[in-house]
Amino acid sequence: MSIYEELIQEGIEKGIEKGIEKGIEKGKIEVIRRLLHTGKFSLSDISAYTDVSEAFIKEIAEQK
Repeated sequence: MSIYEELIQEGIEKGIEKGIEKGIEKGKIEVIRRLLHTGKFSLSDISAYTDVSEAFIKEIAEQK
């Protein structure tokens, strides 16, 4: 494999990783919104369930 092909492959792999990370983040945001919507969970509970900061959850809550 040439250096060019290796660089292209590396770029593709990084792109896939970033796509997966974005998908995971979107999934977490959707779960957070659903948990907030129920009104049954505190920010600390949601933070523990989703492994994100309470500040991030507050940002999502304010976007409603």
